[in-house]
Amino acid sequence: MTALAAPRAVAPTRPGLPVALVFLVVASLLGVMARTMLVPGAEFAAVWPSAGITVLWLLVRQARAISIDTALLFGSMFGFGLLIDVPTWMAASVALCHTLQTVVIVQLMRRFVPELWGCGGTRALDSPRLLARYLASIGGGVLASAALIAVVWSVADDPDVGLDVLMWLGRNICGILLVTTAGLLIGQRLSQPRPRERLWDGSTLEFLAACLAGVAVYFVVFVVGSESLLFLVLGVLIWCGVRFSTLMNSLHMLALGYLAIYATFQGSGPFTEQDRITNAVLVQLFVVATASTGLALSTGLDERARLHSELRQNAEEMAYQAQLTDAVVNSMAEGLAVVDDSGRWLLRNAAATKVGGFPGDLRALLAAAAGPEDPLARALAGQTVRDMEIRVADPPAAGRILAVSATPLPRDSVTGRARALLIFRDATIEHARRVDLTAFAQVVAHDLRNPLAAVEGWTEMMAVELGDGTAGPALVRDYVDRVGTGTRRMKALIEDLLGRATHDATLQLRRVDLEAVVKEVAADHSANGHVRVGHIPDAQADPALVRQLFDNLIANALKFVPPGSDPCVQVTGRRTDSGTVAVTVADEGVGLPEGSHERIFEQRQRAHASSYDGRGLGLAICRRIVERHGGSIVARDNDGRGAVFEFTLPAPD
Repeated sequence: MTALAAPRAVAPTRPGLPVALVFLVVASLLGVMARTMLVPGAEFAAVWPSAGITVLWLLVRQARAISIDTALLFGSMFGFGLLIDVPTWMAASVALCHTLQTVVIVQLMRRFVPELWGCGGTRALDSPRLLARYLASIGGGVLASAALIAVVWSVADDPDVGLDVLMWLGRNICGILLVTTAGLLIGQRLSQPRPRERLWDGSTLEFLAACLAGVAVYFVVFVVGSESLLFLVLGVLIWCGVRFSTLMNSLHMLALGYLAIYATFQGSGPFTEQDRITNAVLVQLFVVATASTGLALSTGLDERARLHSELRQNAEEMAYQAQLTDAVVNSMAEGLAVVDDSGRWLLRNAAATKVGGFPGDLRALLAAAAGPEDPLARALAGQTVRDMEIRVADPPAAGRILAVSATPLPRDSVTGRARALLIFRDATIEHARRVDLTAFAQVVAHDLRNPLAAVEGWTEMMAVELGDGTAGPALVRDYVDRVGTGTRRMKALIEDLLGRATHDATLQLRRVDLEAVVKEVAADHSANGHVRVGHIPDAQADPALVRQLFDNLIANALKFVPPGSDPCVQVTGRRTDSGTVAVTVADEGVGLPEGSHERIFEQRQRAHASSYDGRGLGLAICRRIVERHGGSIVARDNDGRGAVFEFTLPAPD
């Protein structure tokens, strides 16, 4: 399953200087409007939305702490103070504190909420944890500027430093919390490509009803002055917080928050019982508390919606991956199974039973391998097994070869049982081809020895005769002819064997004069005087393989003779009633040991290993050639004077 990637932070293009000038004008206009809510006896206005605008200014412009933007910010604040007849020292200190506050908040946001749009990322304010870090950044910047204000006012011997600091905290937190939050959310919304997600899950009618309810409650409580109905504000707050997005809730709090402050300033509402400075502080705290609560509720809603969307996407991805895995597993030609240490199938594909060729539990078959060779037991013990070949002994798949790979899997976290992945395939044909390839290599090595030995022998004799100077032209020509015959025989044998390199090579059947083949083989072995050829009917066979058959039998008959004795070989044939030709090769050599008449046809079985050279392949090759022609070959004693080999080949039609 592919993990959902977190939103990648992509820095937006930095707006130009005209955007900074727009922010400068807006901040100045809002500052002028805020002066209409100047509290008598206090040094500051009850609201200060410019504090939120200046934070947006530096965030949107991606301004550094020391830049033309901070210079413009300080200059505009200082000039504004001078225009309203504020003492120069006070105008300078307030401008410095506002600039410091804005820079600190911006730096804290870039440090602690870098994923937020405007702070270096693309994300909206959509989770309570992100909101907590966001509020902490605002609080840290406002507290830093309030500390500086307290120092400056203390040096100036202001008798109401405490109330002034509280007014500073309240108005700036309100301005930033309401204005900056709404601005960042609007900017993030507009930066998203279309189509954009809905701002609320409910209907438009519900949204309009919530807006009307909020306005009505605030009007009754703060304008009409029904303080006893203040608890209704909580109902509206919860309604908007749990049903609408953070953006809509921030706009709601922006409008109703300033309505509450304005009404209190006009002398109506629940916060008009004390002096005007205390009332302003109380309503500011009320707005901060309700706005923070509303944002907490709506960010929780946004987070749940985002998590639900991710969960749905993960579920869809998991379903797709499961379908893909199922399709891949079930399309495999190899059998695949997961088995635990109790022998229970946990998973298997469609080919698992088909390839195995048997029903039920796989463990019984695998356990048939001797002891530590059980691939499943080894995998359950933590070992990895690759392509272990196992012969099936029981029906209905008896005689087949399975190639099994086993890999350990993590233990079941619930039951603690060991598990293993098995992949197995029918390797019967592959095994047979590999055996044939091995046999083919052995045949090549074996059958090339005789003509190569003849070539070697004749060239040595030629060298001796030429060295003595006794070789005449006729003798040299005879030697050369014999060497040429041997090399041509090797060439023909190599070409023929290469043509039969595959298991399913087709026999080249034709009518073969067996008598002529026997005489040719005898001549190649220079044994015309030792091989007597009787009548042999023609056969329907592969000429090259038949010659190879006679070459092996006659070569053995000539070789296995007692020391000091001359070989004597008799080759005869007859037509049988079953439509075959039976050929007998009888010799008067050392014969066969008792009990070896069947065993000698197996590969690497030698009847006289201690007395005669050989590799035990010739008779195995003979049996394979005869069986490929549909015949059979047997060995028996020649009345105590050697051995007799009799085989059958198809007769011509």
